[in-house]
Amino acid sequence: MQWILCENLLTPEVFARYNPAFRGLAAQCRKPGARAQDAGKVWRSGVHQGFARQRGVQRVRSVNFRAFDLFAFIRGGEQVSGSLGLAEMPRLLAEQAADVSTDAGNLFRWRMQGVMRDEAVAAGQSPRQRLFVDLEVGGAVWLQCQRCLHAYEQPLSVRTRLEVVRSESEADAAPLDDDEADVIVGSRDFDLISQIEDELLLALPVSPRHETCPDAVEPEAVEAEKKPSPFAVLANLKTKH
Repeated sequence: MQWILCENLLTPEVFARYNPAFRGLAAQCRKPGARAQDAGKVWRSGVHQGFARQRGVQRVRSVNFRAFDLFAFIRGGEQVSGSLGLAEMPRLLAEQAADVSTDAGNLFRWRMQGVMRDEAVAAGQSPRQRLFVDLEVGGAVWLQCQRCLHAYEQPLSVRTRLEVVRSESEADAAPLDDDEADVIVGSRDFDLISQIEDELLLALPVSPRHETCPDAVEPEAVEAEKKPSPFAVLANLKTKH
Protein backbone atom coordinates (compact mmCIF):
# COMPACT_ATOMS: atom_id res chain seq x y z
CA MET A 1 0.00 0.00 0.00
CA GLN A 2 1.27 3.46 -0.85
CA TRP A 3 1.82 6.05 1.81
CA ILE A 4 -1.00 8.50 2.33
CA LEU A 5 -0.08 12.04 3.35
CA CYS A 6 -2.81 13.31 5.66
CA GLU A 7 -2.60 17.03 6.27
CA ASN A 8 -4.47 18.80 9.08
CA LEU A 9 -4.87 15.53 11.01
CA LEU A 10 -2.95 16.85 13.98
CA THR A 11 -4.30 14.40 16.54
CA PRO A 12 -5.21 10.71 16.37
CA GLU A 13 -8.68 11.64 17.64
CA VAL A 14 -9.30 13.76 14.55
CA PHE A 15 -8.25 10.95 12.26
CA ALA A 16 -10.27 8.35 14.16
CA ARG A 17 -13.35 10.48 13.60
CA TYR A 18 -13.61 9.27 10.00
CA ASN A 19 -11.60 6.04 10.14
CA PRO A 20 -12.82 3.63 12.85
CA ALA A 21 -9.69 1.50 12.47
CA PHE A 22 -7.71 4.17 14.32
CA ARG A 23 -10.00 4.57 17.33
CA GLY A 24 -7.86 2.15 19.31
CA LEU A 25 -4.78 4.14 18.34
CA ALA A 26 -6.45 7.31 19.56
CA ALA A 27 -7.17 5.68 22.91
CA GLN A 28 -3.55 4.59 23.16
CA CYS A 29 -2.38 8.16 22.64
CA ARG A 30 -4.63 9.44 25.41
CA LYS A 31 -2.71 7.43 28.00
CA PRO A 32 -0.71 9.55 30.47
CA GLY A 33 2.72 10.39 29.11
CA ALA A 34 1.96 9.06 25.63
CA ARG A 35 3.23 11.12 22.71
CA ALA A 36 1.88 11.13 19.17
CA GLN A 37 5.23 10.05 17.77
CA ASP A 38 5.25 7.04 20.12
CA ALA A 39 2.11 5.57 18.55
CA GLY A 40 4.03 4.45 15.47
CA LYS A 41 7.54 3.27 14.89
CA VAL A 42 9.63 4.91 12.19
CA TRP A 43 12.07 2.49 10.61
CA ARG A 44 15.29 3.53 8.94
CA SER A 45 14.07 1.85 5.78
CA GLY A 46 11.36 4.50 5.54
CA VAL A 47 8.51 2.12 6.36
CA HIS A 48 6.14 3.66 8.90
CA GLN A 49 3.61 1.92 11.09
CA GLY A 50 0.90 3.94 12.76
CA PHE A 51 1.77 7.58 12.29
CA ALA A 52 4.51 10.07 13.07
CA ARG A 53 4.17 13.82 13.34
CA GLN A 54 6.61 15.74 11.17
CA ARG A 55 6.42 19.53 10.94
CA GLY A 56 2.71 19.65 11.64
CA VAL A 57 1.88 16.83 9.22
CA GLN A 58 1.12 13.22 10.05
CA ARG A 59 1.99 10.31 7.80
CA VAL A 60 -0.61 7.60 8.08
CA ARG A 61 -0.42 4.00 6.93
CA SER A 62 -3.31 1.50 6.88
CA VAL A 63 -5.89 4.08 5.85
CA ASN A 64 -8.70 2.17 4.19
CA PHE A 65 -9.85 4.54 1.48
CA ARG A 66 -12.12 1.84 0.10
CA ALA A 67 -14.39 2.29 3.12
CA PHE A 68 -14.17 5.53 5.11
CA ASP A 69 -16.58 8.18 6.41
CA LEU A 70 -16.70 10.76 3.64
CA PHE A 71 -19.15 13.03 5.48
CA ALA A 72 -16.92 13.34 8.55
CA PHE A 73 -13.93 13.92 6.30
CA ILE A 74 -15.64 16.86 4.59
CA ARG A 75 -17.01 18.39 7.79
CA GLY A 76 -13.53 18.28 9.26
CA GLY A 77 -12.17 20.23 6.28
CA GLU A 78 -9.54 17.53 5.88
CA GLN A 79 -7.05 17.13 3.06
CA VAL A 80 -5.35 13.92 1.95
CA SER A 81 -3.08 12.87 -0.87
CA GLY A 82 -1.54 9.63 -2.01
CA SER A 83 -0.76 7.38 -4.94
CA LEU A 84 -2.28 4.36 -6.66
CA GLY A 85 -0.85 1.69 -8.90
CA LEU A 86 -2.71 0.76 -12.07
CA ALA A 87 -3.18 -2.79 -10.74
CA GLU A 88 -5.40 -1.36 -7.98
CA MET A 89 -7.89 -0.14 -10.62
CA PRO A 90 -8.96 -3.21 -12.64
CA ARG A 91 -11.40 -1.38 -14.94
CA LEU A 92 -8.72 1.08 -16.01
CA LEU A 93 -6.21 -1.75 -16.32
CA ALA A 94 -8.57 -3.46 -18.79
CA GLU A 95 -8.22 -0.41 -21.08
CA GLN A 96 -4.45 -0.78 -21.26
CA ALA A 97 -2.88 -1.94 -24.53
CA ALA A 98 -2.63 -5.74 -24.69
CA ASP A 99 1.09 -5.77 -25.55
CA VAL A 100 2.06 -3.78 -22.45
CA SER A 101 3.06 -5.55 -19.25
CA THR A 102 0.54 -5.25 -16.41
CA ASP A 103 3.41 -4.34 -14.09
CA ALA A 104 4.47 -1.37 -16.23
CA GLY A 105 4.71 0.60 -13.01
CA ASN A 106 2.40 3.47 -13.86
CA LEU A 107 1.61 5.42 -10.71
CA PHE A 108 -1.30 7.81 -10.29
CA ARG A 109 -0.95 10.57 -7.72
CA TRP A 110 -4.06 12.07 -6.21
CA ARG A 111 -5.14 14.75 -3.77
CA MET A 112 -8.52 15.45 -2.18
CA GLN A 113 -9.82 18.35 -0.07
CA GLY A 114 -13.12 18.46 1.81
CA VAL A 115 -15.16 21.67 1.49
CA MET A 116 -18.34 22.59 3.40
CA ARG A 117 -20.44 25.60 2.46
CA ASP A 118 -23.59 27.17 3.91
CA GLU A 119 -25.98 28.80 1.46
CA ALA A 120 -28.79 31.20 2.31
CA VAL A 121 -32.35 30.01 1.63
CA ALA A 122 -35.77 31.57 2.29
CA ALA A 123 -36.10 34.00 5.20
CA GLY A 124 -36.62 32.25 8.52
CA GLN A 125 -35.09 28.97 7.34
CA SER A 126 -31.75 27.51 8.34
CA PRO A 127 -28.94 27.88 5.78
CA ARG A 128 -28.57 25.02 3.35
CA GLN A 129 -25.40 23.06 3.98
CA ARG A 130 -23.60 21.76 0.89
CA LEU A 131 -20.71 19.31 0.97
CA PHE A 132 -18.00 19.10 -1.69
CA VAL A 133 -14.70 17.41 -2.41
CA ASP A 134 -12.06 18.87 -4.71
CA LEU A 135 -10.27 15.97 -6.39
CA GLU A 136 -7.07 16.06 -8.45
CA VAL A 137 -5.51 13.00 -10.10
CA GLY A 138 -2.55 12.73 -12.46
CA GLY A 139 -0.76 9.87 -14.18
CA ALA A 140 -0.52 8.00 -17.47
CA VAL A 141 -1.71 4.74 -19.01
CA TRP A 142 -0.54 2.82 -22.09
CA LEU A 143 -3.24 2.66 -24.77
CA GLN A 144 -3.38 1.16 -28.26
CA CYS A 145 -3.26 3.74 -31.03
CA GLN A 146 -6.30 3.31 -33.29
CA ARG A 147 -4.29 4.45 -36.31
CA CYS A 148 -1.07 2.42 -36.20
CA LEU A 149 -2.15 -0.17 -33.57
CA HIS A 150 1.02 0.35 -31.52
CA ALA A 151 1.00 1.18 -27.80
CA TYR A 152 1.63 4.73 -26.65
CA GLU A 153 1.62 6.45 -23.25
CA GLN A 154 -1.46 8.61 -22.71
CA PRO A 155 -1.23 11.23 -19.93
CA LEU A 156 -4.38 11.51 -17.81
CA SER A 157 -5.20 14.52 -15.67
CA VAL A 158 -8.33 15.09 -13.60
CA ARG A 159 -9.26 18.20 -11.68
CA THR A 160 -12.88 18.28 -10.56
CA ARG A 161 -15.25 19.39 -7.83
CA LEU A 162 -17.86 16.86 -6.69
CA GLU A 163 -20.91 17.68 -4.60
CA VAL A 164 -21.63 14.94 -2.07
CA VAL A 165 -25.25 14.10 -1.19
CA ARG A 166 -26.72 11.46 1.08
CA SER A 167 -29.03 9.52 -1.24
CA GLU A 168 -29.83 8.70 -4.85
CA SER A 169 -33.06 10.71 -4.57
CA GLU A 170 -31.04 13.81 -3.63
CA ALA A 171 -28.74 13.19 -6.56
CA ASP A 172 -31.70 12.84 -8.94
CA ALA A 173 -33.18 16.10 -7.61
CA ALA A 174 -29.99 18.07 -8.25
CA PRO A 175 -30.43 20.73 -10.98
CA LEU A 176 -29.03 19.61 -14.32
CA ASP A 177 -27.86 23.12 -15.20
CA ASP A 178 -25.53 23.39 -12.20
CA ASP A 179 -22.10 23.48 -13.83
CA GLU A 180 -20.22 24.00 -10.58
CA ALA A 181 -19.95 20.34 -9.63
CA ASP A 182 -21.03 16.84 -10.56
CA VAL A 183 -23.10 15.08 -7.90
CA ILE A 184 -22.12 11.81 -6.20
CA VAL A 185 -23.71 9.88 -3.35
CA GLY A 186 -21.49 9.72 -0.27
CA SER A 187 -21.56 7.25 2.60
CA ARG A 188 -19.84 6.36 5.86
CA ASP A 189 -17.98 3.58 4.05
CA PHE A 190 -17.20 5.46 0.85
CA ASP A 191 -14.93 3.84 -1.76
CA LEU A 192 -12.61 6.65 -2.81
CA ILE A 193 -10.45 4.38 -4.98
CA SER A 194 -13.43 3.45 -7.16
CA GLN A 195 -14.34 7.13 -7.47
CA ILE A 196 -10.81 7.97 -8.60
CA GLU A 197 -11.02 5.13 -11.13
CA ASP A 198 -14.37 6.46 -12.42
CA GLU A 199 -12.86 9.90 -12.99
CA LEU A 200 -9.85 8.46 -14.84
CA LEU A 201 -12.10 6.35 -17.08
CA LEU A 202 -14.06 9.47 -18.00
CA ALA A 203 -10.77 11.19 -18.88
CA LEU A 204 -9.78 8.53 -21.44
CA PRO A 205 -9.78 9.71 -25.07
CA VAL A 206 -12.66 8.46 -27.23
CA SER A 207 -10.26 7.51 -30.02
CA PRO A 208 -6.74 6.89 -28.65
CA ARG A 209 -4.02 7.98 -31.09
CA HIS A 210 -0.41 9.05 -31.23
CA GLU A 211 0.05 12.71 -32.03
CA THR A 212 2.37 11.41 -34.74
CA CYS A 213 2.64 7.69 -35.34
CA PRO A 214 6.26 6.45 -35.47
CA ASP A 215 7.36 5.28 -38.96
CA ALA A 216 3.76 5.31 -40.14
CA VAL A 217 2.39 6.16 -43.56
CA GLU A 218 -0.91 7.99 -43.60
CA PRO A 219 -3.73 5.78 -45.00
CA GLU A 220 -4.73 8.60 -47.37
CA ALA A 221 -1.25 8.58 -48.88
CA VAL A 222 -1.38 4.81 -49.39
CA GLU A 223 -4.75 5.06 -51.13
CA ALA A 224 -3.45 7.85 -53.34
CA GLU A 225 -0.57 5.63 -54.46
CA LYS A 226 -2.89 2.74 -55.29
CA LYS A 227 -5.47 4.81 -57.19
CA PRO A 228 -4.34 5.73 -60.74
CA SER A 229 -4.43 9.38 -61.74
CA PRO A 230 -7.30 10.21 -64.17
CA PHE A 231 -4.84 12.24 -66.27
CA ALA A 232 -2.58 9.20 -66.59
CA VAL A 233 -5.56 7.14 -67.81
CA LEU A 234 -6.36 9.74 -70.50
CA ALA A 235 -2.74 9.81 -71.61
CA ASN A 236 -2.74 6.03 -72.04
CA LEU A 237 -5.92 6.19 -74.13
CA LYS A 238 -4.40 8.81 -76.46
CA THR A 239 -1.31 6.71 -77.07
CA LYS A 240 -3.44 3.73 -78.05
CA HIS A 241 -5.36 5.64 -80.76
